[in-house]
Amino acid sequence: MAALMRALGHCMHLARNMAAVDPSALGTLAPALMSACVGAGVALSTMRKRAYTTPPVATRKSHTVRFGDDGKDVDGRPAKGTDRSKLMSPPRERDDDLFWLRSDDRNDEKVLDLVRHENEYAARMTARTAPLRDTLYKEMLSRIQETDSSAPWLNNGWYYYSRTTAGASYGVHCRKPAPHGAGSVGVRSPGKPEDILEEEQVVLDENALAAGRAHCDVGDWEPSPSGALLGYSVDYDGDESYTIHVRRLADGAELEDRLEGTMGEIVWGRDDSTLFYTTHDDEWRSDKVWRHVLGQPQEEDELLLSETDPLFSVSVSLSRSQRLLVLESGSIETSEAWIVDLDDPAAMDGAAPDLASLMKCVEPRSRGLRYSVTHRGDGLLIVHNDGGDKKNGELVFAPLSSPGRSHWRALVPYDDAVEIKYASAFRSYVLLKGRQAGSPQLWVLAGPAVDECAAAAASAAAAASAAPAPTPSPELLRVPTKDAVYSLGPGGNRDFGTTLLRMRYSSPLTPSQVLELSVPEALASSGCGVAREGGRVVKELSPAQASSLVALVKQASAPNVDTSAYSSRRVYCPVPRAEGCDPDDTVLVPVSLVWRPDRHAGAGPTADALPAGVVPSTAAAASEASGATLKAPLLLYGYGSYGISIDPSFSSWVFSFLDRGGVYAVAHVRGGGEMGRGWYEDMGKFLTKKNTFSDFAACAEFLTAAGWADKSRIAILGRSAGGLLVGRSLTMRPDLWACAVADVPFVDLMSTMQDETIPLTTGEWEEWGNPNEAEFHDYMLQYSPMDTIPAKVRLPNVLLTAGLRDPRVQFWEPLKFAQRLRAASEEGSGNVLMKTDMSSGHFSASDRYRYIRELAFEVAFVLDSLGMA
Repeated sequence: MAALMRALGHCMHLARNMAAVDPSALGTLAPALMSACVGAGVALSTMRKRAYTTPPVATRKSHTVRFGDDGKDVDGRPAKGTDRSKLMSPPRERDDDLFWLRSDDRNDEKVLDLVRHENEYAARMTARTAPLRDTLYKEMLSRIQETDSSAPWLNNGWYYYSRTTAGASYGVHCRKPAPHGAGSVGVRSPGKPEDILEEEQVVLDENALAAGRAHCDVGDWEPSPSGALLGYSVDYDGDESYTIHVRRLADGAELEDRLEGTMGEIVWGRDDSTLFYTTHDDEWRSDKVWRHVLGQPQEEDELLLSETDPLFSVSVSLSRSQRLLVLESGSIETSEAWIVDLDDPAAMDGAAPDLASLMKCVEPRSRGLRYSVTHRGDGLLIVHNDGGDKKNGELVFAPLSSPGRSHWRALVPYDDAVEIKYASAFRSYVLLKGRQAGSPQLWVLAGPAVDECAAAAASAAAAASAAPAPTPSPELLRVPTKDAVYSLGPGGNRDFGTTLLRMRYSSPLTPSQVLELSVPEALASSGCGVAREGGRVVKELSPAQASSLVALVKQASAPNVDTSAYSSRRVYCPVPRAEGCDPDDTVLVPVSLVWRPDRHAGAGPTADALPAGVVPSTAAAASEASGATLKAPLLLYGYGSYGISIDPSFSSWVFSFLDRGGVYAVAHVRGGGEMGRGWYEDMGKFLTKKNTFSDFAACAEFLTAAGWADKSRIAILGRSAGGLLVGRSLTMRPDLWACAVADVPFVDLMSTMQDETIPLTTGEWEEWGNPNEAEFHDYMLQYSPMDTIPAKVRLPNVLLTAGLRDPRVQFWEPLKFAQRLRAASEEGSGNVLMKTDMSSGHFSASDRYRYIRELAFEVAFVLDSLGMA
């Protein structure tokens, strides 16, 4: 299992960086493929002596894969689903003659020999790009401040931060004592460690941990409440299974406590005696929450929560107020939470023998009901979806004494055009994170106003036998932003009593910034713009107010990048609302663009970009996007799954593509969350998933028609579920692409999703559907990349990557896909290359310099394929 997760780790890092890269035309495949040495069982030493100028060919061995009820049970339920009545009976069968490439323990030498053969073939076919890779590596390195530090963050009287040093592959985590008054009204945070005069203390040096190891990933590091101890978790294999260690900071001594098989997160209790953590099962699902008392062996830890439903995973956290321990179990569709009031005298003893008995369920799980909780005063602030009727999220209040759904009272009126993702409570204010009109948003509510409205709601509820009368709603202050296309989110807000709101901001042309808003001053500001949006009162700071109240704490350095030489904007691509619907019934898919105008003589859009939060009418979308005459090589990235939003941010490697005359674009296709929860739930999952793939192709054609892209030089890129998007785009519209890069791609949808023994599979049934059920089987078969390869097809150049020990996407999926693509490719097709990282997992190399070299490899592949080298 560990081996499995390690492989994908490598690929995912490559994929993540290459998420903006599209390799294209890499040479022509020889029509005759050499028989696989691996399949024939030839020894590795013999294979390595051969010059791999032709791709390997795997032996085909018939194997029947059954979809439906196989009659087997696991933990009292059918093995292939959660409801036997929905499973197909009798089962349907398909032949998978490459099934033998599955190697759960990563020890099958025939399979490993094939993987090595693929790696050496890929190296051989890309050898000519070695000088370009070197150039790109130097370019990318020159745009990074190698010796740098993070903005310090305040925690219990200390400022903590991380720093890097030129030549060192890993970071170092440090702290300095905070001066008196830090974090209080009017006291700004230091922007860099040098601003703090006290002496530095190194709490964890990742370089020391990594010494002599091929992989080292620190999952979490958390100081104890007193600051005397440090908990940290490490994965040395890349398989995302972490061991938790505890260190005494006074002398650096390691305590005997070692917690194995954890998910990596560390949650301290209210004192130094206790910490909480989660562990995974054999399928790498987070299934148990534990309490550990320092000094006792792991086998004596108290089990607080055990989740037996294979669709659900668990987590644990401590409220920012430090009053509540919150345990959650959730699937993609449903959630459930429990709280432990640590002010309860029975819980005051950190070593209390039965903390589980104090757990109170907020609201029992009900299919389709999702909610999250945060503590404030004597109540909970809950963001919920009302079982799907309020899919974009509603903020409600519930008393701690009776937190169930029947006592939930709305604090902010629901607006179907605005998504609220979650709430975070501080002593003096409440923060809401959400989305509106395709862009991320933050709103601040004054704490006293929230408390007043909560009290009014509670009183009205107590006095009414029927539904309570409407109660006042607190005003929302929208946090200002400056760009039309950007990424925004909270960051480093650990202190419950702080009056500052720390944020992270970036855009395609703005390196990452740490900002702080003085919340009391902002809330008290007069002369703000005020608007009513769906029953909500929303205040806006003027540009002058924003300039004085939002402070820049830390600006990431981007050496050798003159951002004024580049442009970015967002355009909108009209696509049919549903398959087979009236052509005039359309929705608009946002596409974020960045390019360098001086690389395109006389080129550029004629219309100004729309401001953030403004979506054009369908009729205006085409004219808004037209006018460009770049007709440039295009690198098109997409993801489009799980409701995840891919907000444009600063990526220094992208400039290597732009400087050579390319345009980089992110298609915010349905299945993501950019346009609200409905963009995902109603239009891009289950039986509407095909919209994701048709949107992506439509965006490419739209950008070509609008003059942005050269139709003969379009490269596509995606990783993980984005690799599914790239894989299906290849099999659906191979004519559109000059090159495709799929990093750690999820491409064997049917064979993987029917098998509950493959890690992390069962939870995914609520994303794609369960192919063992008739309702989903045929539909999934229509878009599974492995199952939709035409009998004969002219392919562009293709690069597939994998991580040998990846638990998220098994390495054999892209390995099989490469074999099947080659077998179907017509004469004149591009090369299909497969590259597996043998020592990392889903997130690629942990060594930052090795990571940059891997990124340079993929960018070189793209540039070479598009004739831009």
